[in-house]
Amino acid sequence: MRPMNTQATQNRLSNSLIIALFLTAILTPFIIWVLQTDISFSEVEKRELNRFPELQKQSIPEFTHAFDAYFQDHFGLREWFINRYHREASKRFNVSGVPDVVKGRDGWLYLSHNSMLDDLKGRLGFSDPEKKVFWNHLITKETWLDEQNIAYIFLIAPNKQSIYPEYLPSHFRSSPKSSRLDELLSNRPVHGGASLLDVRSNLRLEKSNSRLYNKSDSHWNAQGAYLAYLALMKRNKLLFPEIQMQEKFNFIPEWKNTPGGDLAEMIGKKDSTVEQQPVLNTTTFASTLRPIEKPLMNFFRSSQLQVYQTTKTNRSLKVLVLHDSFFGILSPFISESYGDVLFVNRYQNDATSTFLSEKKLKELVSLLKPDLIIDELVERNLPNFIPKEM
Repeated sequence: MRPMNTQATQNRLSNSLIIALFLTAILTPFIIWVLQTDISFSEVEKRELNRFPELQKQSIPEFTHAFDAYFQDHFGLREWFINRYHREASKRFNVSGVPDVVKGRDGWLYLSHNSMLDDLKGRLGFSDPEKKVFWNHLITKETWLDEQNIAYIFLIAPNKQSIYPEYLPSHFRSSPKSSRLDELLSNRPVHGGASLLDVRSNLRLEKSNSRLYNKSDSHWNAQGAYLAYLALMKRNKLLFPEIQMQEKFNFIPEWKNTPGGDLAEMIGKKDSTVEQQPVLNTTTFASTLRPIEKPLMNFFRSSQLQVYQTTKTNRSLKVLVLHDSFFGILSPFISESYGDVLFVNRYQNDATSTFLSEKKLKELVSLLKPDLIIDELVERNLPNFIPKEM
């Protein structure tokens, strides 16, 4: 009887272990979802996540549908599972595994979110009414700021494929047509709209001398950002001819091996991807962070806006910078060039854009009283420049 009892005990232990493992696998994502800090943006998918629905604003069926969409975006370990899937798809089958990332030649990766690569084929053009609304909004902003004696620069950071289309797969490079930005510029009104700064030509002229975007990232690198800075300073001379600005820095060009960028992360290959990118070492950066005054702190309620302020002695002009992720590597140059600079990540996501509406922006301008506003937006998000509520 003892062997039978031993076998029965082993079976029970084995079954209990299987049940425990099953319950752990089922409950772990739920427990992590309950305990983790809620996020609003997926770094793996590069998109806004569904928010927790408000019951009082919708019916029970609408709420349950919205909650299901929310839970699918927020269950525990979701980012890890997606990252692992993308990594295995790339490793085992040599495909990106992500519809929003396209593999080009020589290790180049491109963001294709919302079919943005089709912009090279002229398929994302604005309609005539949209072009009119865009320019009317820009001119209205220019006019209002001019009345307040505030200069304005609207900087468009180019899409990666706008500067380096040659590394895309051939079907994206065939039959190129005017992009959405090209069409906008060809319809620029006779009067107004001069604040728009298009730096694509500056980068295209220099790209044969040095790589300006990282292969595994959607953003420009330090070399590309520096060219944009020089274009900004050239425009600044026209706006403030009497003020001397710092135009050049004593750089020590250096290339370093770095982990993969945001596109490599999206396909699960951030850790296994290593590429060289420029590190522009300099000893001339001397600006410092300064505490944000209480009225401004009270104005900004969202930490997602990532507000911070810098100051530089022996520099004049107070500047407000509204930006997205492209401005991060550009900000040290700007901090060196002006007296006080307030950076606000207005285009981080829908929540930040909604918070800093045109009405709220006017309140901020009245509170800060800047001499200059630099408004930076990546080319692919040009539709976001038009406010949802005019």
